Amino acid sequence: MKKYTSYIIACLTAVVCLSACSGEFDKINTNPNKMEVGAVHPSSLLPNILFSGASGMVSQSYNLADELIQYSVSSNTTDAYHRYQIPNGVSASLWNLCARWAASADHMRSLCEDDAALCNFKAIALTMRAYYMQVLTDSFGDAPFDEAFKGMEGLMKPAFNTQKEIYQALIESLLEANSLYNATYTMTDSQKAKDLLYGGDLVKWQKFTNSLLVRVLNRISGVNDPDIDAVGLLKEIQSNPGAYPVFTSNQDSAQYRFTGVDSNLSPYGSTNEVAFNNSRRAGEFIVDFMDATGDPRISLYFVQVGGKWGGAVSGAPTRDESGASSAAMLNKVILGDYDSPFSFMNYDEVLFIWAEAAQKGIIPGGETAAENYYNKAVEASLRHWSEMPGNKYPLSELAISQFLAKVQYEGTYRQLMNQKYIALFWCGFEAWAEYRRTGYPELTIAPTTLNDNILPRRLEYPINTASTNPENYAAAVARLRSEYKGDDDMKTPVWWSKYRVEHNL
Repeated sequence: MKKYTSYIIACLTAVVCLSACSGEFDKINTNPNKMEVGAVHPSSLLPNILFSGASGMVSQSYNLADELIQYSVSSNTTDAYHRYQIPNGVSASLWNLCARWAASADHMRSLCEDDAALCNFKAIALTMRAYYMQVLTDSFGDAPFDEAFKGMEGLMKPAFNTQKEIYQALIESLLEANSLYNATYTMTDSQKAKDLLYGGDLVKWQKFTNSLLVRVLNRISGVNDPDIDAVGLLKEIQSNPGAYPVFTSNQDSAQYRFTGVDSNLSPYGSTNEVAFNNSRRAGEFIVDFMDATGDPRISLYFVQVGGKWGGAVSGAPTRDESGASSAAMLNKVILGDYDSPFSFMNYDEVLFIWAEAAQKGIIPGGETAAENYYNKAVEASLRHWSEMPGNKYPLSELAISQFLAKVQYEGTYRQLMNQKYIALFWCGFEAWAEYRRTGYPELTIAPTTLNDNILPRRLEYPINTASTNPENYAAAVARLRSEYKGDDDMKTPVWWSKYRVEHNL
C-alpha cells in the first residue's frame, strides 16, 4: 500500500510539472490515470500554485515586465528587452508559467467539485486560476480557456477564446468564488501550513478574490461593451462591502512572503549583488520622477551610484549610450534577498482604483472621495514599502507626512496614474497593463527601439503553440487580423487597450 501511495504522489508531481517545457495548454495537467488523481486533497496542490507562481513572477518581473515599463534597463546588449527586442522564447516563458499554474489551479478546483465541504479550497483555486489567466490574456490577447486544462479528457488541441470571452469567464469565476467562502469549513492545521499566502485566513482570501475582481473590472471599464456591465459591478462591489469584502489594510495584501528557509526562497537570494545589479539598472524615467518629488521610496527601490540619483536610458542601443554604468542599482536587500516577497496584489491598488472610479463618476463622492482614496493609496504604498523585509531604515512618520504634502491631490487623471505607476513597482505585469489601458505614465520612447518605436501592446504567441496546435493558432491569428487590425506581433492592441478603444478597432 505504501508503494502504491508513493506511485500516486509521483504521478501527481509529474502532472504539476508537465507544462514546464511544453508551452501548451493541451499538455498541461495531463494524467492518463484519473482514478489516482482523486486520491489527493486539493490543499496538496496549493503550495506549488503559490510558491512556484510567485517565484516565477519575480523572475518575470525582473527579466521582462520591468524592462517593458521602464522600471529597469538591461545593462548588456544581448538582453535588450527594453529596446523591444524580445525573442519568442522569452514570451513563451511567460505563456508557459501562466498556463502551468492556471492549469494546476484548475486541477485543484476539479478536486473540489463533488464535496461541499471543500468549498473554500474551490474558491481559492478559482481565484488563483483567474490571477494567472488574467496575466496571460493581458499579455497575449486571445487564448485557450473553455477547452484548456482538458488533457485528461483527451482534448489535446484547444480552441482559443476571445479576450472578451476570457474576461467574462474571469468575472463569473471570481463571483462564484466569492459566493463559496464558508467559515463553517475551517482548515486543519496541516492545511493551513500549506496555505503559504494567508495561512488559512479565509477572510483575507475572500478579500483577495474580490480585490482581484475589482482589478479585472477596472481593466475593462472603458470598453463599454453591452455584454459586460463592468461599471455596474464596480458600483455594486464598492457600495456593498458586506457582500463583497475587499482589502482594507496592508495586512490584507496578497503578498507572498518567501521564508528565506530552504526551499521557500526568493529566486534571486543566491545571486550575488554584483550579478544582480550588473544585469539590470534603474530606468531614467522612474528615477527622475521619484527624485523630483522627493519620493522616499526611491531609496527602497534603488541604491545610488556616485552620490546622486540617475537612471539608464530605456531603449538605448548600448550600455554606454544608456548610461547604465552610472545609473542607480536595484536594491537587492529589499528586492532580491532570500526572503524578499512578491505581491500578487496590494491594498494600495484597490484604493487607486476607487480613486479613479470616483474621479470618473463611477462611484459616488466626486472629487472629495477621489482625493480621499488617492491620499490613502499613496500612504498605503509608502507604508507597504517601509515595512518590507530587509528594510533597516523604515520611513519615519515625518517623511511620510512631508511626502504626502508634496504630492497633494491635484484632481488630474495624470497625477493619479503616475502615482499608481510608482506604487505598482515590482508587482509583475500590472504596470505594463495599466500603461496600455490608460496611456500613463507618459513614457519617452527612444528612436532606437524596435517594433516601429511602439512599446509592445502584446507579446507574440509561442512558436511551440503554433506548431502543435496549428488550426486553432491559425484561427486566432485570423482574428487578430480581422478584429484587432493587426497580426501576431507586438504592435497589435489587446481588446481593452486605450489605443483600440480610441481607434474603435
